[in-house]
Amino acid sequence: MRLIWLLAVFLVLVGCMTTNIHNQSDMFIDIEVRKEDAWIGCSDINLKAENSLMTLYALHKGRVYEFMFRRVLSVKRCMKIEEIYRKLAEDALTVRIVGIHHLESDGGLITSRVPQKFKEQKNMGTWTFIRFSTAKGCESYFEGDCKPENYWGGVLPSKKSNLAR
Repeated sequence: MRLIWLLAVFLVLVGCMTTNIHNQSDMFIDIEVRKEDAWIGCSDINLKAENSLMTLYALHKGRVYEFMFRRVLSVKRCMKIEEIYRKLAEDALTVRIVGIHHLESDGGLITSRVPQKFKEQKNMGTWTFIRFSTAKGCESYFEGDCKPENYWGGVLPSKKSNLAR
């Protein structure tokens, strides 16, 4: 019985430690969530469709954070990126997503493919995707952005900074 109690306490502590907003300003977010609280996918997977938008979602404390690629992709290219990111997340306990340029939410999520648990939470708005990482590695929109020191020299931009203009 004592072993079960210790295991339960351990699992609660691990669950608490694995969700965190590492840094956030009005123009930047670096969030880490449990893998099951993240979703990675294309807005459209119909190969007859012309375009699709790569989106990532993170659930943190009952709120949804949406991250979108800067540009639409062909459906085929988007699905390839989705496959790469999902493989990176395989067997991971947590995933970490970084985004910039926060936009207020219009209330809806970009794709109906997102599981219901994401649709039922308050949407905290959309961020422009920068990088996605797990213990296995990192993928970024721009080459070199997996190294935090390469991203704005480690400075977190605010709306008032010249970098954000």
